[in-house]
Amino acid sequence: MLASTERSPLPHRPSMAREPPPARRATPSIRVPPALAKARLCARMLLQVHDELLFEVPEAELDATAEVVRQVMENACAPALELTVPLVADIGTGPNWAEAH
Repeated sequence: MLASTERSPLPHRPSMAREPPPARRATPSIRVPPALAKARLCARMLLQVHDELLFEVPEAELDATAEVVRQVMENACAPALELTVPLVADIGTGPNWAEAH
């Protein structure tokens, strides 16, 4: 309890109440740029807004980039957690954000 007068045996416990442990872990979007580099793709992640990622991608690399991003995002919990319901990453493309939806 945060209002308790007892001292917590774990010094991080009050911070856990404000920021749950998953929020402190690396988000899947952070794993995308290294995966693109490993695949030798030139795509750049420009922006993340909540659960949407925006990339600048050479047209010739569009399919390969989409597959790498899809793999990273759909396997975001692995290997720490195996989900019984799969994550699905929707990918839209277009010359701008509005047309990609």
